[in-house]
Order: sequence, then structure tokens, then C-alpha cells
Amino acid sequence: MDKSFAGIFEDLQDRVFRYAIRMLGNEEDASDVVQDVGEKLLRMVNDLEKIDNTGAYALTIARNLCMDRIRHEQIKTRKLAFLSNENNTVDKGINVYESKDMGGLIRQLIDQLPEKQKTTIHLRDVEGYEFEEIAIIMKTDIKAVRMNLSRARKFIKEKLIKLNNYGI
Repeated sequence: MDKSFAGIFEDLQDRVFRYAIRMLGNEEDASDVVQDVGEKLLRMVNDLEKIDNTGAYALTIARNLCMDRIRHEQIKTRKLAFLSNENNTVDKGINVYESKDMGGLIRQLIDQLPEKQKTTIHLRDVEGYEFEEIAIIMKTDIKAVRMNLSRARKFIKEKLIKLNNYGI
């Protein structure tokens, strides 16, 4: 293994893992994504110098791999529901009393967001990426990033206010 690649990937590994676990909610799947990202980057080790932002590129690969896993899981769930002929609906309600802390409550609210908003808020507020970097990772423009972040924060704020005021 090339030493420069080892250094590059070592720096990215934690960020990719945090991102993958946030999207997938499973440490084992997140570890698999990290390994897959490493393999993809290793296959193109000679071309890494041409990439301006290796971190954003690695997170783009991770995002695509996570989305593939999510889609695969959704298809599998639909097939099982169809075969069992049951209506398996997921309760997306929040029980304030089950939430151990505000961070846990916010994580539950973030999980309710549409995928683009969830990804945007994670990259900006958790990982600390700039709008330009998020736009590159998500293959969109900066206006869309700002809009998704604004909507995500507004949704979380409104839910927190409602939960605080009414206790439901």
C-alpha cells in the first residue's frame, strides 16, 4: 500500500465512518462502507492527486454506497411486507419520556427528515463542511444546500418547540 494513500485514508476514515453510521444507523454496515470507500480509493490511488478535495470525494462515494444500501433494504422490506401480506408501518412518533437527552431527541427528529435534508444537516452541523463542499458532495448547487439546511433546521425547531410547550 502506498504510504501517501495510507495517510490520506487514515485522515478520512473517521469522517466517512461518522457519516455512514449517521445515514445507516448500524456500526457494522458503516464499517463495511468505510472498507468499500477505502477499496475504491485504493483502486484509483494514482488519480487521487487530480482530485481537488479528497475528503469531499470520499464522502460522495460513501453517500452513494449508503444510498445503495438504504434502497436495497427498502426493497427487501417491501418484498417481506408483500409476502407476509402484513402492513408493517413504522411509528415515527417521538416519546419525549423515552429520550434520554436532548441530543437523542434531536437525533430522532433528524431521522424523520427527508434524505437530502438529513444529509445536508449532518454534513454542515456535525461534520462542519462549507456550503460549497456540501454542494459538491451532494451534486447540487449551493442554493439547494442552503434551502435543505434551512428547512431541516426549521422542522427540528418547530418540533422541539411543540414538544416543549405541549409535552407531546
